Amino acid sequence: MRLSEIINLENMENDNRNVGSYAERALGTSFGSLSKFTIRDESEMPVQIDSSSWSRYENPERLYRIFKFDSFKSMLYFINESLKEQERINHHSKMTIDHLDVSVEIYTKDVNAITESDLILSKFFNEIYEDVEYIERERHESRND
Repeated sequence: MRLSEIINLENMENDNRNVGSYAERALGTSFGSLSKFTIRDESEMPVQIDSSSWSRYENPERLYRIFKFDSFKSMLYFINESLKEQERINHHSKMTIDHLDVSVEIYTKDVNAITESDLILSKFFNEIYEDVEYIERERHESRND
């Protein structure tokens, strides 16, 4: 299920509340304080490292992934959409660009750990990347026809 299906992104108010409050409204439940969001065991993570290509590092606890692109245009689209979403939800990652590779590091700096907000953001990165891969694949196939 896509993040936009879980949380109706188009209808969210553009405010500075944290992602947890969006998830609470969308899922109809309360998650409580930020410390309750802290993920301590990989089995608790809905983003499974093996299936999503995200790695988990310590000191501080964080998620890390490298996204590789075939074109500058695709990479730029990915970066722009990612930055817009991060600004909209007021939760930001560290992004490093190396030619056509974008490395992303996500964690909640207030608690130096992975929180629900980070998991939601990592899913967003995955979705944008899947969209870009699909567009690149379609573009490549249309050139071969």
